[in-house]
Amino acid sequence: FARRLTRPVSALTGAVARVAAGDLSQSLPVRSRDEVGVLTRAFNEMVEGLRQRDFIRNAFGRYVSPEVAKTLLESPDGLRLGGSKREVTVLMSDLRGYTRFAEHGDPAGVMAVLNDYLGHMAEIVIAHGGTINEFIGDAVFAVFGAPLAHADHAERAAASALGMQRAMADLNREHAASGLPRFEMG
Repeated sequence: FARRLTRPVSALTGAVARVAAGDLSQSLPVRSRDEVGVLTRAFNEMVEGLRQRDFIRNAFGRYVSPEVAKTLLESPDGLRLGGSKREVTVLMSDLRGYTRFAEHGDPAGVMAVLNDYLGHMAEIVIAHGGTINEFIGDAVFAVFGAPLAHADHAERAAASALGMQRAMADLNREHAASGLPRFEMG
């Protein structure tokens, strides 16, 4: 009887330690219908909820700042549909010369260049508190001041644009070293 009780409790204790260390890959088998089974089921549901939260945070994190992702996940109304009227700043940017490169380039190489460019630019927008609304081909459409209001949204957008221009210069140096064409960003 003691082993029947201590084994699942020991398994739960070990699993809790692994979750505390960041390992969300496991679930425990539920072997009984008693209180230990109920606790094991609750543990598995908690781990699944944590997995979903991490998935959402990682998916959001590709397009919004960690601050926005955290607010959306922690607020009960974070994902509420609707809207409000407010002043925001919109930043639109695209590559000049990319269309010609894309028409004549190797598809895999073209996509590698595009993904590298968009990845760098998205990091800069997010670092300045912007939210990527969408990528339109080689264009970036970002919003500052929504969904989280920032009194300095225009300054954040301008700082982001300057950072993007600096990053473009770095990318062009890398492109020159790799034999790729130089691009301008508008």
